[in-house]
Amino acid sequence: MDSIIKLQDITFTYDTEAPRPALAEVSLEVKKGEWVAIIGHNGSGKSTLAKTINGLLLPQSGSVQVGNLDLNEDNIWEIRKMVGMVFQNPDNQFVGSTVEDDVAFGMENQGIPREEMIERVSDALE
Repeated sequence: MDSIIKLQDITFTYDTEAPRPALAEVSLEVKKGEWVAIIGHNGSGKSTLAKTINGLLLPQSGSVQVGNLDLNEDNIWEIRKMVGMVFQNPDNQFVGSTVEDDVAFGMENQGIPREEMIERVSDALE
């Protein structure tokens, strides 16, 4: 079965002076059709791990592959089309002043033409 996400020995440190990295040589493979849950205490690296998968954070070492793409600055937007992110605090989910603005947000980031976006937002909210 093909992997859709593959992390190989990724390491990420928020502060280079920190006594230990947030992620240290983490490897993970998620295959098509699998459901995976990452659990742990506050500060254990769950959010950092998720942010490295969609490129919000780039690991200092190791590799991240999503689909058939190796995460890098050239294809980060293609990867973000495949990996969504929902933040823990509901207040951080709102980016617009209306529900329509919030629904359109992702499409705006993908450069979908305005007329198509308006139609898609309307269909989604209906």
